[in-house]
Amino acid sequence: MKLIPVVLIFMCSILLTFAQEKQPQKLKVFLDCNSVCDENFIKTEITVVDFVLDRLAADVHLLITSQVNGSGGNSFQLIFFGQNSFKNRLNDSLLFSLSANVTSVETRLETVKRIKLGLIPFIINTPYVNSIEINMQDIKNDVDNSSSTLFTKDKWNYWVYKIGIDGEFNEDEVYRNEKQSGNISVNRTTPSLRVNFLLNGNYSNSRYEYDSSASILNIKVVNSNYEMSHYLVASLGRNWSYRYELSYSNSTFSNIKNKLYFGTGIEYAIIPYSQSNNKFFAINYNLDISRYNYFETTIYDKTSETLLGQKIQADLSLKQKWGYITSRITYHNFFNDWKLNNLSADLNINLRVTGGLFFYVYFNGALEHDQIYLEKGDASIEEILTKRKQLQSSYKIYSGIGLSYRFGSILNNFVNPRFSNY
Repeated sequence: MKLIPVVLIFMCSILLTFAQEKQPQKLKVFLDCNSVCDENFIKTEITVVDFVLDRLAADVHLLITSQVNGSGGNSFQLIFFGQNSFKNRLNDSLLFSLSANVTSVETRLETVKRIKLGLIPFIINTPYVNSIEINMQDIKNDVDNSSSTLFTKDKWNYWVYKIGIDGEFNEDEVYRNEKQSGNISVNRTTPSLRVNFLLNGNYSNSRYEYDSSASILNIKVVNSNYEMSHYLVASLGRNWSYRYELSYSNSTFSNIKNKLYFGTGIEYAIIPYSQSNNKFFAINYNLDISRYNYFETTIYDKTSETLLGQKIQADLSLKQKWGYITSRITYHNFFNDWKLNNLSADLNINLRVTGGLFFYVYFNGALEHDQIYLEKGDASIEEILTKRKQLQSSYKIYSGIGLSYRFGSILNNFVNPRFSNY
């Protein structure tokens, strides 16, 4: 009689195992969108597949990238990489664009709709093919009709206008600060031309007041800057582009009473511009002329000067299944003295080494030997502590590096929004 419970348990385990084996397997999808999509919403709306955390265990690696388009909105690209049993299938891509006026709700609805479309060729090879419903009715009020064709007639002729203002105020017994800023921009973007006009300004007024037993320290710091600029970028073919830029600016912090700048240059895209959503590599060369007028005499005994210069810049970005890399190297110098130069570098790498192991590094640095505008003379302690004016520095660095490892269950279908702020 004692064997009956054991036999029953054994029989139940066999039945459970058999039932699990009979359960149809869902398509496994690895969602790779680098924060350009709402992952929780996608997982909630698409339950016919299993979203997994390990890209190597997935049947489909879904890579989603985006770029800002001429209207101020975003152009998205979805690439469906087949893996494991689907590794011999050709990769599929879907493109769609959304204007700057769409809401986040509309964006995620459109993203989910495109994901569903892209997954259909994979799901039809699974037992869940009956979950597919297709509606071929004409949709009159789409979220963004601009995605239907690149050359749709536009009543604004592709011109986009933007106005912004911002204000900030904070105060306590020792410190008081107020800031105001505003900007106006006008731009037009087409496949062959990009034009921009910009006006912006900032004003900052800070007060430091400290009453000690010896004396009362009262410091007031006022800084302001403004800029008016215009640039044009024109296509010269599949790989070549031309640009020019004109600007007029001011900065009390940098001792610049006014600066008039004109620059022009050419760029060659080693990887064609048409592939820029996933990979981009270009080098550009620019010549510039600048006319400076200063508030105070500079460290080079100048109150005004005109300088000719040149700039060389290389940009590289890659967004692939293994992660992404963005980098830029820029060199600039003035012709009157080649020692007055600036070399800067930016690097951001995020790599999936294997499974749940990630490696990341970021770096921003510059060797600055062209601070010609710095005010002559020593700065006071108050000016240093309150950042009343810019000080000389031959370099600046900001960097970080790290590893992360994720393990455990590879399934990631569930969404739990409770106490989302914790």
